[in-house]
Amino acid sequence: MLRIAWPRIDVTGPTTMRELSREDTAPMTPSSCLRAQMHGLVRVFATILAVLGAQGAHAQQLYVFVDDQGVSHFSDAPSDARHRAIPGTRFQPSGAPRTAPDMRRMRATPEAIARVIHDTARETGVHPALLEAVASVESGFNERARSPKGALGVMQLMPQTASRFGVNDPFDLRQNISGGARYLRELIDRFNALPLALAAYNAGEGAVSRYGNAIPPYPETLAYVPKVLDRFQRRVNAQPRSSQEMRP
Repeated sequence: MLRIAWPRIDVTGPTTMRELSREDTAPMTPSSCLRAQMHGLVRVFATILAVLGAQGAHAQQLYVFVDDQGVSHFSDAPSDARHRAIPGTRFQPSGAPRTAPDMRRMRATPEAIARVIHDTARETGVHPALLEAVASVESGFNERARSPKGALGVMQLMPQTASRFGVNDPFDLRQNISGGARYLRELIDRFNALPLALAAYNAGEGAVSRYGNAIPPYPETLAYVPKVLDRFQRRVNAQPRSSQEMRP
């Protein structure tokens, strides 16, 4: 914590204050007194800045107030209601990393999402149109999406699903889509039917199994499965024949 009190500047009358140089013995006028004190204040302020740099782990902002006796009180930890922040004196802690904005945390462009989806489709064998359909219904392609139930990212992975498929950062576009695609691949292989795989993706594998490997009669799931299938089919119809030959 840094606190420095600086005496008031008094130019109301003659003064005996001298310049800091010992060779100078000439009396000072009020204006030269003001210059001298301002010069000293600048040096003190420079010292404060140096201290702030040295104490960067604690110093964030410099504050000042002038008390009833005209004394200026500087501090990096305001303890008086009269303290006011001094503009231009906010500091980055010296021990803190100076990082550029995390581009992953910014909304990805449609082109970037399409590239990741097609890369993931080649890696997992899941049709890119199916991944696009699921991402569209799940989150509207919003990699920062968070559902009330806790599903995260563009493919809306629940935390336990993300952990299961090695997704360390559910808001990382590539990790999230990869985790969702691998989960879909597993569900398609397990249930051997795309509608059941989609129902399991939405309601959980256990729910599909409990209902005898059928789509659970949950309103959300009953609406989800045909919506994804419809978007999947429309995307397949719009793609070149070479892409249509890829399995779901």
